[in-house]
Amino acid sequence: MAPRIGHDVTQCLRAVAAQTATRDDILLVGSGSDALMQLISEFPNARLVPAPLEATVSERRRLGARTATRDIVAFLDDDLVVDAGWLAALREAAADVAVAAFCGPVRVGRTPVGVTYRTNEIGRMLADGRLTGGFDLDPGQPVDVDDVPSANYAVRRTDLDAVGGIDARFPDAGRYADTDLAVRLRLAGRRIMYIPEAAGARPTPPHRRVSLRSLYQRRRAHMTMLAARVGVFSPTARYYAAGVLRDQRQRLREAAVLTTAYRDRADGTRRPWRRRLDAPVPVAAAAMEMAGIVAGAVQGTRWRHASRRPRG
Repeated sequence: MAPRIGHDVTQCLRAVAAQTATRDDILLVGSGSDALMQLISEFPNARLVPAPLEATVSERRRLGARTATRDIVAFLDDDLVVDAGWLAALREAAADVAVAAFCGPVRVGRTPVGVTYRTNEIGRMLADGRLTGGFDLDPGQPVDVDDVPSANYAVRRTDLDAVGGIDARFPDAGRYADTDLAVRLRLAGRRIMYIPEAAGARPTPPHRRVSLRSLYQRRRAHMTMLAARVGVFSPTARYYAAGVLRDQRQRLREAAVLTTAYRDRADGTRRPWRRRLDAPVPVAAAAMEMAGIVAGAVQGTRWRHASRRPRG
């Protein structure tokens, strides 16, 4: 886990420590305050792995993975409190050597608003490159998935090393470094299993402010992943870019409506002219999303070519 500055990791650490034995290591990656060091000292198998303050989550996870020495490496967000049977469920799943990674539900006290998932679409990457999510659902039995929730997953050391570990070049937008790892495992022919019993809960959904910058970063990270792993001209990457382009039509329609907001309604009343001031917002959002697609395609292609370049 990677403690955030000023964030209380007490519940998370105690929930994990209550299930571990002395042979298990608990690594907290980050900069330790006096209070955190005092908390860590309460658990003989817990220790701090120092990381720079400016390190991203993906950089901290890569550092933690490199420091870990056990056969299974689990990653948790520091605000996730795992259920009592979390570790036992992971160990039971790990008995199947055909499975490379394991993940569990992340409950936030509600289901996604306006989105309906079928249980066979939990953690799937669709043919058009979109990710289904649904990681707060309980399908009643383990299911194969293509993606992992960044807050709660584990991977075998041998498989983690075989695909090159966590790629720390990804920004923290959407925690795409974890999804990228899952994509590389699946491309290597390895299985990822979603285990309903390996669950955890967080008190509230993580706050992610939706801004023009975040729209750009998410699209860039997603397209970078697709271009780097399956190729920018692959059907999946092309369908994803085309789908994002289609999505912008609604934004442009919204801008058109706002632009004409001063016109009379059908009943003869006038719309408030001040709404016209909001017209550039959907246009800017559409521009940022498409800019992210272009930047991601370029960046992912560079990564793909660099990985194929002969060494030495």
